[in-house]
Amino acid sequence: DRRKHGIIWSGIYNSISGLNNTNQFIAGEAITKELNPSHGSIQALKARDNRLVMFCEDKVLKAETNRDLLFNADGNSQVVASTAVVGAATTYQGDFGISKNPESLVATPYRMYFTDANRGKVLALTTEGVSVISDAGMKTYFADYMANGVSKAIGSYDEFKSEYNLTLNQKADISNPTPDNQTTISYSEKSKGWVSFKTFRPEKVDVSSLGLQGGISLNNKYFTFFDGHIWLHHATASANNFYGESTDSDITLIFNDMPDVVKSFMYLSYEGSNSRITNWDNESTFADGVNMFTGDSTDSSGATAG
Repeated sequence: DRRKHGIIWSGIYNSISGLNNTNQFIAGEAITKELNPSHGSIQALKARDNRLVMFCEDKVLKAETNRDLLFNADGNSQVVASTAVVGAATTYQGDFGISKNPESLVATPYRMYFTDANRGKVLALTTEGVSVISDAGMKTYFADYMANGVSKAIGSYDEFKSEYNLTLNQKADISNPTPDNQTTISYSEKSKGWVSFKTFRPEKVDVSSLGLQGGISLNNKYFTFFDGHIWLHHATASANNFYGESTDSDITLIFNDMPDVVKSFMYLSYEGSNSRITNWDNESTFADGVNMFTGDSTDSSGATAG
């Protein structure tokens, strides 16, 4: 029996007393929790403090663990002690879910990131509820990219840079069964926006009990997986070197197209192994025979005319 809209739990496990009832499912006890089928199938479960967060295809819910909710006549709820393993389930506001990409779910100490490919959104879950972080300057980009479906949405968190790295694989066309469009983009918690495209494409692997992961942070170090091997990021001074291959950097500046509006821009910082600066200090940098510094022109023989 594949239970898409509900969960079932076994007996308790206590390593101190040596009690192990994980192979017991007593039908006479309340060991199941059913959710509304309209929310879609349950794709991921995440324990946060004293509650269980349930990510369905079209909804995100939370339920108290080892406690229950008693609803008053006015609709307000009160937490009461209970023997129920999973208490009453309530939904977060917003018609968002995790679609069928549980590999996009990443938990940090303060929030959880995930994608809703069916709606073309990237989301963050905090104690205040679900917020759409893809609207931070990238609303149209993600909506267009996910319009035809996403086969994989691999999420990972770089604790060293405080960034959520999301790798998207578009679904292949019927005539081309091999996915040929991949991208990795980073969301910064410090900047509250999308700060960079990345050239590395991690693999989706099962890391012990952590579930499906494309990368993991441990002791302020960031690891990803590629071709069956583990890769440590930020380990060398060489920039843009991932999985033994080096790539170039480029910067695209985007300006508001409303010239009559006064704008203020944040500073631009540069980080890398070697700067790439073109020196305009010799005759080889003359453009169309005109010195860009003095305005003097040169003929074919190289003579300069003032």
